[in-house]
Formats: sequence, C-alpha cells, structure tokens
Amino acid sequence: MRGGIIPQTPAICGKMPPFCAFGRNGRGEMAIVAVKKDAVAQADLFEADVSGWDSEGRGIVRRDGKAVFVSDALPGERVLCRVTRAGKRFDEAEAVRVIRPSESRRTPPCPHYAECGGCSMQHVEFAAQVAMKQRAVEEQCERIGRVRPTQMLAPVYGLPWHYRERGRFGVQADEGGRLKIGFRAKRSNRLADISSCMVLPRHLSAVLPLLKEALQTFAGILRGIEFAVGGGKTALCLLTDKRPSEKQRGALRALSETLGSGWLLSWKAGDREEPLYGGRAV
Repeated sequence: MRGGIIPQTPAICGKMPPFCAFGRNGRGEMAIVAVKKDAVAQADLFEADVSGWDSEGRGIVRRDGKAVFVSDALPGERVLCRVTRAGKRFDEAEAVRVIRPSESRRTPPCPHYAECGGCSMQHVEFAAQVAMKQRAVEEQCERIGRVRPTQMLAPVYGLPWHYRERGRFGVQADEGGRLKIGFRAKRSNRLADISSCMVLPRHLSAVLPLLKEALQTFAGILRGIEFAVGGGKTALCLLTDKRPSEKQRGALRALSETLGSGWLLSWKAGDREEPLYGGRAV
C-alpha cells in the first residue's frame, strides 16, 4: 500500500482527524494517520482561470495538461480550487474562494443551498443559466455527435422557481432516531435536512415541516417519498420496507385530514402498492 493524502470526505475520514493520510504509525504499520493541515493545503489547493462549463454545471480549468472540473465555478472566473478527486483522465475539484467573480454570479436565495444537492445553479443568474445550458447542448452535439448546428432556435424559458413537479425525497434518521427529509447533500451520501425548497411547488414546500413530524413513527421502515403534482392533485407515495402498522396508518390518516382534499397518500413496499387516502394516483 502506497502512502498518500486521503481527500477529506465523510465516507473515508468520518470520525478520523480532519486531515488523514496512509502512512506508518509508531509501530511501523501502514495505517490512516493524521497529517498537518499545511501538507494537505499544498497538495490540494491551486488557482486557475475557468475557461468553460460542462453539462453538469461545473467550471472547466486546465492544470498540467489535464482537465479539472470545478464545482461552484463559472466561466470567466478565477478561483482558488481544492482537488476532491484525482483521476487518470481528469480531476474533480471544488471552488474554495472566488478571486475574480463572473458578472453572472449571484447570492443563492435558498437557505439550504450551501449544503443541499437538490439543485446546483442558484449561484448563477437565470438568463445566464439558460445560455450556459444551450451552449452545453451545442458542445455535446459537436463533440459527441460530430454535428455543428447551422441555426439555433431561441431558448424556451420556464419558471425560475417552483417548477419541480415530480421527484423523490430522501429519508434518514439522525443520531437521536428522528426522521430527516430532504435531498442528498452535495458531494456526500448524507441527507440535507430541509424545511423548505424553492424549486418545489409552493404548497408542497410549505408542508415539509408538517410531513416530517407526521412521519416520525415511520423511522426504520421508510426509505423515501415520491411526489407528483398535476391536475390540481398532489400525490405522495411512501416507499417502505414493509406494510405500515396500524399506528403508522393512523398517523397517515391524521396527516390526510390535516392536508385536506387534493392530496393523495399511498405506500409501496416492493411490488405491492396500496392507496390509503384520496384515491389512487395516476
């Protein structure tokens, strides 16, 4: 096993010291040991100019002849980067500090944006988001399809907020056993526990705290919650490991009465699905 610095990620370091590396311990054995912060900083940090933007919304820089994809970086910016993953063909990094910001950069309005991975472009002005996405499509056509469009239609603009009508909430229990509901945190397997979401329909975002409290009895069997909004109805399907108990069904009954008409509640375990309140979602 060769020595080397381990990227600082919860999956690897967890409760280890904040900076870890493979090295020899006091007995001469290979082990994970703490290293000085300066060693990590020197190995992982570098400044670069962002020259492009990839299909996942990451800035593209070049370092030692290799492409580096930098999260939270915009074309035209100069950023201080930290390498998070090194590969043979390309590296991945995150922007630690923006030295020269783009005119298209803005302060994300969502209080959960720094942690939540449910969306990734709130730091970009909406018109610039659309332009970047269009350019990404053009580059994909040229690079992969070997086709250069001779004419591009004007982009179709949708709503900048409250547009996501289908999706799935993640569910996890915290150390105290309380249920958390949200989306996966950025660059992590953890769940970002959210109390609101600016890309969800307003009425669905507003009931997230209520939903979290009402489903506390499902801790241990609930794996996720699928949602769909349309036709004046909102459907919530609880993805469970087994059939809910009578106590849990009672909690859903109380939730349905609180939500009122227009909400459809069901549960699904494997191939078995059962509508509970409001009818079957289509």
